[in-house]
Amino acid sequence: MFNRRWLVLLLVVVILMSSATLYGGGRKVYAAFSGEGDGTTGNPYIISSIEQLKEISDDLDAAYRLGTDLDLSGENWEPIGSWSPNEPFTGVFDGDGHTISNLTIDTGGAGTNDLGLFGYASNADIRNVGLVNVNIDSYTGDYIGGLIGYNEGSLIEYVYVTGTIKGDEMLGGLTGYSSGMPGDAIRYAYSSAKVTGSADVGGLNGKMEGYLSVEKSYYNSTLTSTSAGGQALTEADMKRRASFTDWYFTSGAGDDSEWGIFEGLTYPMLRTTFDRITLDTLKVTAGSDRDNGDPVVLEPSFASDQLFYSGNVPNGVDQVTVYVDAQGSVSSINNGTALETIDLDEGDNLIPIKVTSTGAAVPTSCVEPCSLPDAYELTYTLQINRAIRPQQADLQMQVAVNDATPTVGDLIVFTANLTNAGPDDATNVKVNAMLPEGVTFVSAAPSQGSYDPSIGDWRVGTVSPGSYTLQITGRVDALPRTFTATVSAEQDDLNMDNNAASITLLPEQADLGLILTGPAAPNVGDTITYSAALSNAGPDDASNVSVSAMLPAGVTFDSAAPSQGTYNPSTGVWSIGAVQAGQSASLTITAVISSPDPSTYTMTVLHSDQPDPASANNSTSRTITPQQADLEVELIVDESTPTLGSMVTYTTTLTNKGPNAATHAAVSGLLPAGVTLVSAVPSQGTYDPSTGVWTVGTVAAEATLTITAAVTSLDSSSFSMNVIQSDQHDPDLSSNYVLCTINPVPVPAITDITAAPSSFASTGGITTVSLAGINLTGKTVEVYLDGKMAATAIVDSPTSATATVTIPRNTTTSAQTHTLTVYLNGAAAPDQSASITVIGLSSGSSATPVHTIPVIDQNGIALDPATIDTSKPFVTLDVTPKGGMAYVSIPASVLSSIAGKNSTFFIEIKTPYGSYQVPVNLASLVPGLKDLLAQNNLHAEDIGFKITLTDKSGDKDIQAAFAGGLPNGTAIGSIVDFSIEIINGKTGQSIGTADQFNQALTRIIPMPKNMKVIPEQWGAFRFNEATKKFEFVAAKKVLIDNVWYVMINSYSNSVYVVAQNPVSFTDVQQHWSQQEVELAATKGLVNGMGGRKYNPNKPVSRAEFTAMLVRALGRSTAIAGSASYEDVQEGSWYFNDVAKAKKLGLLDFVTGKSFKPDQPLTREEMTSMLAAVIALEKLPTTLEFASLDGYKDAGSINAAYLEDVRTIVKLHIMSGTSEHTFSPKAETTRAQAAVVLIRLLKELGSIDK
Repeated sequence: MFNRRWLVLLLVVVILMSSATLYGGGRKVYAAFSGEGDGTTGNPYIISSIEQLKEISDDLDAAYRLGTDLDLSGENWEPIGSWSPNEPFTGVFDGDGHTISNLTIDTGGAGTNDLGLFGYASNADIRNVGLVNVNIDSYTGDYIGGLIGYNEGSLIEYVYVTGTIKGDEMLGGLTGYSSGMPGDAIRYAYSSAKVTGSADVGGLNGKMEGYLSVEKSYYNSTLTSTSAGGQALTEADMKRRASFTDWYFTSGAGDDSEWGIFEGLTYPMLRTTFDRITLDTLKVTAGSDRDNGDPVVLEPSFASDQLFYSGNVPNGVDQVTVYVDAQGSVSSINNGTALETIDLDEGDNLIPIKVTSTGAAVPTSCVEPCSLPDAYELTYTLQINRAIRPQQADLQMQVAVNDATPTVGDLIVFTANLTNAGPDDATNVKVNAMLPEGVTFVSAAPSQGSYDPSIGDWRVGTVSPGSYTLQITGRVDALPRTFTATVSAEQDDLNMDNNAASITLLPEQADLGLILTGPAAPNVGDTITYSAALSNAGPDDASNVSVSAMLPAGVTFDSAAPSQGTYNPSTGVWSIGAVQAGQSASLTITAVISSPDPSTYTMTVLHSDQPDPASANNSTSRTITPQQADLEVELIVDESTPTLGSMVTYTTTLTNKGPNAATHAAVSGLLPAGVTLVSAVPSQGTYDPSTGVWTVGTVAAEATLTITAAVTSLDSSSFSMNVIQSDQHDPDLSSNYVLCTINPVPVPAITDITAAPSSFASTGGITTVSLAGINLTGKTVEVYLDGKMAATAIVDSPTSATATVTIPRNTTTSAQTHTLTVYLNGAAAPDQSASITVIGLSSGSSATPVHTIPVIDQNGIALDPATIDTSKPFVTLDVTPKGGMAYVSIPASVLSSIAGKNSTFFIEIKTPYGSYQVPVNLASLVPGLKDLLAQNNLHAEDIGFKITLTDKSGDKDIQAAFAGGLPNGTAIGSIVDFSIEIINGKTGQSIGTADQFNQALTRIIPMPKNMKVIPEQWGAFRFNEATKKFEFVAAKKVLIDNVWYVMINSYSNSVYVVAQNPVSFTDVQQHWSQQEVELAATKGLVNGMGGRKYNPNKPVSRAEFTAMLVRALGRSTAIAGSASYEDVQEGSWYFNDVAKAKKLGLLDFVTGKSFKPDQPLTREEMTSMLAAVIALEKLPTTLEFASLDGYKDAGSINAAYLEDVRTIVKLHIMSGTSEHTFSPKAETTRAQAAVVLIRLLKELGSIDK
């Protein structure tokens, strides 16, 4: 093979050098075309013969249109356009849907190149033509294709080729070689050619170069396995329209499709060929009259590409007339003409319809060597189904009975008559003739077949036209109904209306009815009367009537009075006898209620000779429920350990739990020895102190008796109350008796007081006061120093108490004596005092100094501060509580001394139920401490701090507040009161409390040791004394040595509790904010709107969010300032929160003198408040710049808030309302508020992340 690229360059040079000679400076002059047209695209040359097809070579750049199908049989075709000389076809060739068949090129052994219908085409347009049965053998030639051998930049569309191509290299079913520039294309084309050669062999194209595109074009890979361009299809797929993507196939005459195909039979063909070989018309009418017969509906409806049709006609139609038409072809019906009348047999009738198209070249499979038939024959099949007449038999039933009015016990005979009126035999005949209820089968006598009485079937078998009988004998046991016989068979029945027959029996009947009356709710022991009436509504008399009337359990028979017949109480049978129609009989039974249980008395008609047509009223019942009154007596004494001589109050409550009122109720309760009646006040009835009987009377719900008595003896005494009377049965006697015991105690008294040490150096110190007494448990014992309360003693036992008292320093030169006295329950203990001596400055050396340096009082145990290792971060003081309370007193001078060594040091006061971390700079954290010291003429070193931890878990007031504020909550761990008193070191007196602090202090509550996991929905809460409610406090959980602890950071002292507090809202279950909203509600940051609703999309006002934020920061108990806004009035619910927020610097976004508390808070205003919190809490932030470019509305953010927005977005506390929208002016919703509060607290480290 030579290099054609070099040859092209050489030709270009030659052409340029000789152009004047070749063309004479003008267009080449061609011979005139012999056919119609002028060769322009608007009026192309029309090719009507092979000779005119050859004339294309005379004018290679003209426009041509094929006017007919051409058969090139016998021609050894000379390709149009050649490479050498360089004369490509450059014009337009439009096949107009026609075919060129049997194109043959045989080079006779020469290796000729550039072969095909067109040998060489350049920038030509070739379309709408089918080449069928191409046969080209170029031996060793190259650039061979069925359509074009060598193609440059031509547009080829709606073209197909079938046949055989042989050569050496660059061989293709459509083109041997193709190249092109962008826009040049081969589209809507296919090749089903067997192409053989040595290299670059393709089913569609042998070789492709350049930018030529191949679109929606295919090749038969069963014949040629590879191709340059095009999609491979198997032989089977080539015959399926679904394989050709986006090709428009015809679906019937008259559409404008380009292609046609017969599924599984042909390859695609252009519409011109398809229309030529197919039917245009198919009509079928019933009978032999084409014009007047009823049309036969075909399935599917006629379409030229459908080869099979079916239609149905009734049995009465024995002929159809078929008419077909195929324009341009010959059509025949059943090998006859285009109009035929066809005789029909019963069942399917197949009618072939052939369309014969002479000279039509149809693309389909062809075995090499392939030869096309002279005429293409297409066969359609028409199937006409003539209905088959079924066998028919007219079966008829009749029934009769020998006695239509039988009585019970009679034998009766039913006769069923079966007739077959033809015309055919009936097979597998069955008659259902089931005896009616009330008739028992005795025997059956069928004239043919057998009878099964269990299902009522008379299996007759085959029945020829004629009559057959069945006689059934039965016994009347009850009221018969209707006897019905129904026949069925395999054949169609000409008249279904006579296939069933019935007869109804009318025996004697007596409609008996029972009515029973009696009391509904008697008391146990009452005598009651039942009244029963039996009536006969006819229509006939009833004989041998009896009724079952056995009394139920719990009712004891007394007497019976029947109006007729007899009543047997042992069997409960009332034997009545005959009852005439329209008459009745009665029975009266007297009985006694012997059980409190409900009972039902039922009477039922046992027997009557006559059937009852309406038995629903043959039974009647009466249920009685004896009255019951569940009385419960409760006795409470106001003091179980009263003191001798005091008054005690016994309160007796008699409760009736029903279900009925209690009548004539009485309770016995005589006061015991050792107490003397003072008064008795019953809420109803009377109390007789001589007998101890409280005659209550009728008790519907509750009655009380209050007895006041004086304690006259120290002996233990028991007072009992016992229900002794009630008309009603009491189902639970265990609660009818109650006992209450009192154990009188002596009058509390202090019997001795001692102090150790009792003498001090001039510096003073701490003395331990020991008290002895009687009945001290639960009493308030206070120790006074020189007439002023100095300490509250801890009661260690009923006979002892201790207290620690600070003895002030002596600033004089003379010795001073201090007097200790005791107050018991607010009253001075008589004759009990102790003296303490403090040596003066001038004589201090003569006394033995005691406690000359400040000490820490650890719940009554002195601790030398010098033993504390201040090089460590903290020290833990384990304190053993006394009476649920533990304290540690620390002189301020001790704290300041430690602070000088380690300013971050803290003292942890630890009890079993809680711990308090006290920083050594405590004095600097108490607001207003300097003013307090000035008011008391003290210096900082003159005071101390008494830190107390009290277990409030059993405090009823705290429990009530917890239950009211957290109705779903459950305390986990103890409820602990953390408090700090400020003590005057000189006098030991309290001068105030430290309730608020300038920084959050840490308090710790341990969880139960067996708690492995803290519940998911938990929170820590602080008791607000002002509102008497528990509210949110910041807290985190920590696991230490397998025990969970909750660390609470708060600015104030109060009662604290950790609680499981599950909260959920029905309107956030599918909401984006669900997790944060429910967490915020669990922790007490937000509240619902009632009805388990949160209303997440409701806007939040400025006042509402301010209150939420102050609460979240733990500043709700902080000292408020002045709101300083004209529209924030003192007394409004938000006044304190707004004042606190303003003082903390959270409201800088507010301008002017109005706060506008009810105005919805915008999202950019919320960022201002959140950024202020970040600054207030000194949260470190990076210098990294937060870009807002992703938000399309960033330009609408107020410049005053821009940096706040950047800060909050950078910290991920807020984000946009969508991916590209921040919505700065939008109203803040309740959902958004809850989410940002949770994110803020997590960022601040206030709650767990």
